[in-house]
Amino acid sequence: MIKSPFLRWVFLLFLTVTVVFTVTACDGESTEEDTAFTATGGIHIATKNTPEQNILANLAKLLISEKMGVDAEIVYYDDSTSATLLQKLDHQEIQLFFDYSGSLAVNALAIDTDKVNTATLLMDVQNTVKKQYEISVSEKIGYNSTTSLYMMSDRNEELESPSNISAIADRSDQLTIGMEEDFYSRIDCYEALCTAYGLNFSKATVYQEEDGFMALANHDIDIFIADSVSPYYSLFDMVQIKDDQYFFLPQDTCYLVSDQTLKNYPALGSTLSLMEGLISTSRMSLMIRRIDWEGNDIADYLYTYLRANNII
Repeated sequence: MIKSPFLRWVFLLFLTVTVVFTVTACDGESTEEDTAFTATGGIHIATKNTPEQNILANLAKLLISEKMGVDAEIVYYDDSTSATLLQKLDHQEIQLFFDYSGSLAVNALAIDTDKVNTATLLMDVQNTVKKQYEISVSEKIGYNSTTSLYMMSDRNEELESPSNISAIADRSDQLTIGMEEDFYSRIDCYEALCTAYGLNFSKATVYQEEDGFMALANHDIDIFIADSVSPYYSLFDMVQIKDDQYFFLPQDTCYLVSDQTLKNYPALGSTLSLMEGLISTSRMSLMIRRIDWEGNDIADYLYTYLRANNII
């Protein structure tokens, strides 16, 4: 215990100066961006935690950091739906997420897709969201994340390069097709696809994804049905046959961002717009393969990609 009044006063003065110096020093390390992040609650990018979604979220995070000098946080959800994330965005729990036109239309907005122009579904989603929420929906990131019919390029050339499913219909009885069990067994999938296009394949076989693509590559089958951004798309020389009658609901990839966040960060709109048209189907397939299969660090790989394309 300090008994002398003078020494006690000196000691208290020392503590006061030390505390003030410490607080000042810590504040001195903050940047304008850090202050903005704290003041607005930051930019939280939600992802449904799939390889494709995580790539999109990390791309957005890199762009925001490099172009704006602002840190963004990725929030991972394993089981959230389009409707759930839209509500979280509306309540400002998150500020940005990536989704797909068809999923938003059916699962979040209850749009009757039988009464709209399927080819312009994204526009209907944009208009509906704008009417109901203070949220903006972007243009296409560049690819349709849907179900696709694959054919090896050389086989496609042998058949005089049919580019869409309608062009295959007349010769389908000479072709074989493969697909996964779920697609084959559901009456609204394979059976409905054949009815819609008048397809009559000579043989239909069920495969696991890897086995199906290997069968396609070995020419054991002529067509395989799978996800449009499957990593196998970038692994083999193959083409996707266009769904010209829109049997599969379009799933144009886009992002949703709250209008309040765009106000809080004036540069955010132009920064995110750099992603519009940036990624093709084959590019996303390759990205998933490089990161998810081959183990490339996601941040390093995407940074190199953005640098190579003179985006950052």
